[in-house]
Amino acid sequence: MQLKKYFAAMSAALVLTGASVANAALTPIDVTWNPSGAGISTAGSFTFNNVVLNTYQTIDITGGTTFSEQGYLRMSVFTNNGLPSSIPTSGFPSGTPYSLYIAFNGSGTQSAGTPSTGTFNSLTYSLLGAPGVTTFVDANNDGIFEVVGAAPVTLATGSLASPGSTSLTVDPGTGLLLPAAQVIATFLPND
Repeated sequence: MQLKKYFAAMSAALVLTGASVANAALTPIDVTWNPSGAGISTAGSFTFNNVVLNTYQTIDITGGTTFSEQGYLRMSVFTNNGLPSSIPTSGFPSGTPYSLYIAFNGSGTQSAGTPSTGTFNSLTYSLLGAPGVTTFVDANNDGIFEVVGAAPVTLATGSLASPGSTSLTVDPGTGLLLPAAQVIATFLPND
């Protein structure tokens, strides 16, 4: 079975805030981002407390119950208390365009069938920023995406702090698969 996994916005909040326990993510925390401080744009700083992610990865569960996944989570829209704050690749609020994304590798186990549950056994990631617009292309149509754009700057790294959970259910209204994952990860800024 081949399916796409989407990481919940909660995962991004955990990663960005550096939370090491799940209850730290219950209340959004304001974060101020300054891309010019990272040297990837001339855009000014802005404050946000939620990020919408676009996902670029495929997960394969073939024959068994183990999975191995690598991919990219593009940080595409930032909001503060539900209102849009900035869209980096458009260069808002002002300045040159830039991209922010997470590159990750993870593995774990998942039960067969639907509904399904599972556990991440390992997960590592890097928060990356790059000048200009970064795109992700599956050039070989093999489920592995390649990055197209300027060389990135590593802004932070992290790893799985405790076993994360996965689930796969079916939406009764549409019949579509609803994959989800939640992880608690460390956040180590690159000074």
